[in-house]
Amino acid sequence: MGAAELILYIFTMFFLFYSMRAFLQARTKEFGILLHLGMEKRQLHRLIFIETI
Repeated sequence: MGAAELILYIFTMFFLFYSMRAFLQARTKEFGILLHLGMEKRQLHRLIFIETI
């Protein structure tokens, strides 16, 4: 039972990070435009954090 729990935990973390990476890659152009228009990197990081939660 413990081994199954460990495998499930690893799979969940892998899927979570994989989906977050795909989400961010799909929006790289949007982030570039926001930075070009004057958004600070701190603001961008905060936006990504809030949207991820």
